[in-house]
Amino acid sequence: MSCAGKLSFAIQILMLAFFLTISASPPAKAADRLLIVADPFPPFNYIENGEPAGLNFEIMKAILKDMNRDFELQHLPWKRALLTVRKDRADAVLDVSKDSKRDKYLIYPDECLSESPVIVFYIRQRTFKYTGPESLGGKRIGVMEGYTYGEFFDKHPNLYVERVPSMEQNFMKLLRGRLDVVISYKEVGISTLKKMKISDKISYCKNPLLTIPLYIGFSKDRISKEFVADFNARLHKFKKTGRIKPLLKKYN
Repeated sequence: MSCAGKLSFAIQILMLAFFLTISASPPAKAADRLLIVADPFPPFNYIENGEPAGLNFEIMKAILKDMNRDFELQHLPWKRALLTVRKDRADAVLDVSKDSKRDKYLIYPDECLSESPVIVFYIRQRTFKYTGPESLGGKRIGVMEGYTYGEFFDKHPNLYVERVPSMEQNFMKLLRGRLDVVISYKEVGISTLKKMKISDKISYCKNPLLTIPLYIGFSKDRISKEFVADFNARLHKFKKTGRIKPLLKKYN
């Protein structure tokens, strides 16, 4: 074989080895720096002194640190946050609950970050007792636009519901008599009342309508199932070994 022929054969061998290596490597479906979107959802995720904070934010941060994955958290209005992931412009959305529409473009860990009861808020001077969906009949109910409350409103379509972009708007409408009750995730509602300094004017029912798990939802197009499985295993261990306890205490 001539020198030129030997060189050509050697190049072919090197190219074959290269392509075999590439084909054997698993697809890298997550970028080195993840873009995670969320709507401020105190006390689970919010901004404090210019920095992200919150129970679920810190849990997520700890798990991604264990996985050696850097990330950026971007706060957006809720509907826009979901749209950003659905349009394949972000890797994940924080503090999301499951529903059939979201399941089409999101993949979730089996383990939720936390759970939150959904409860009824009312004007303190106008006592209200929640005894079941029938006790909400004829009431003007305020909820958040874009939020899901399990199948509660699907099962009770005759309830009168008004949707607004922020919890602050709901509570102001309640104070002004434009709503009879507000339905909210318990911790989010209480946190908003404290922020607005109106906890003395609005009370809430202790018995919940339902309890909803909150997840980090990953983009099916951008994140691999293997990545989500790894996140899930580490999250389960994070809870089981007690590493979550200081965060639970910190955020009450």
